[in-house]
Amino acid sequence: MLYLTTRGRPDDQLTLSCLPLKWLQRTTVVCPPKDAPRIDEQFPDLYHIQTPNLQNLPTKRAWIFQTAPFTKIMMLDDDLRFHVRRGPKLFRAAPDDPALDRMFTRIEDMLGVYAHGGITDRFMGHVHKTEFRYNARCLHALAYHVPTVLKHCELNRIELSSDYDYTLQLLRAGYENFVYCRGAQEDPKGFNAPGGVSLYRTPAKVLKSSKLLEKLHPGIVRLAPYKEGSKYGEFGVRTVANWKKAIKEGLDKRGVHYGTLNGQRP
Repeated sequence: MLYLTTRGRPDDQLTLSCLPLKWLQRTTVVCPPKDAPRIDEQFPDLYHIQTPNLQNLPTKRAWIFQTAPFTKIMMLDDDLRFHVRRGPKLFRAAPDDPALDRMFTRIEDMLGVYAHGGITDRFMGHVHKTEFRYNARCLHALAYHVPTVLKHCELNRIELSSDYDYTLQLLRAGYENFVYCRGAQEDPKGFNAPGGVSLYRTPAKVLKSSKLLEKLHPGIVRLAPYKEGSKYGEFGVRTVANWKKAIKEGLDKRGVHYGTLNGQRP
């Protein structure tokens, strides 16, 4: 099941417009009550629209984990488009592209083996030649085995970068992640586009959350300044995580060689 979180963009639903009909029919939108009628009007094939009285993204993510009646879910940002690999290059996928359906199907299948995963980013995504890579950053499209998250993760403990926090909590608990590389996602409007998290993201909150993430994952997360001239420089710092160190710590703590759901070789 797909979950799409959105706020303040009822007439700018890029992700929904890019999904295959089969997967649109398996998508639940989580949005403010005032956004729901317009989204429902444009996308009548949605599985469900839910309107909990929640504002920020980490609170919505926690609510989804706690209320979802599904074992396997993927949380999507609302401003994505998708690409699929043809030969050595990635090409933008139409909603009816069979390769796009195959991407979501393969991710769902992998959640029977691994606890979490995602879709590679469009930027430099073409360099990954295998179907999957492992123990790497996931963003924008986040797949989870819900019972494992509820067992091993503390929910809603950081206002910004909660996706990083969940990935690191699971890696440090000994559960590897997978990243699908025969397709890609991108947010063409970029970081901090109007609506969504930009409604409450400030440099002060970025710094506070970054410091908290570093504190929660000592020796694994560090803070780094943005490169000179970066368009995101106003936010001061970014977080850098050592994903490989996190999973090594987790495998040692869990006492297994393989970070699958059952700890066995996949």
